[in-house]
Amino acid sequence: MRIEGRIFKRKETGKFWAVEVPALGVHTQGRSRKEAYEMAKDAIETVIDADGFKVNIHPLDHDFFAVTANVTKLLVAAIIKRKRLEKGFTAQQVADRMGEKSVTGYLRYEQGISLPSLEKLSDIMIAIDPSYEPVLKIA
Repeated sequence: MRIEGRIFKRKETGKFWAVEVPALGVHTQGRSRKEAYEMAKDAIETVIDADGFKVNIHPLDHDFFAVTANVTKLLVAAIIKRKRLEKGFTAQQVADRMGEKSVTGYLRYEQGISLPSLEKLSDIMIAIDPSYEPVLKIA
């Protein structure tokens, strides 16, 4: 699984390359494109903060790149938790909105213990906010 990021030259200064990974709330910059990618990699690994967790940056075109991880379920878990917290929900509230009998099953996804199927990921995101319905992009 890959998540998308964007890289662009900062208009204010024209000296720095800005990097955004919206799904994770990561924003950073570097003096060069290469340095900006390195900063993004470091920022994502810091956000996830798990032993042995590593990401790779894959440039796509002039403005976009993809992020992959050696442990996909931790990357997905960080996205789920971030989106839940943005909306101000507890894990129990999301589980209830999904129609789950127990919060434990939901928490297995948010803690990176289990990787949700595409259908379950869609269910989770819609429970957090119906406008979050994932769009599958095959590149």
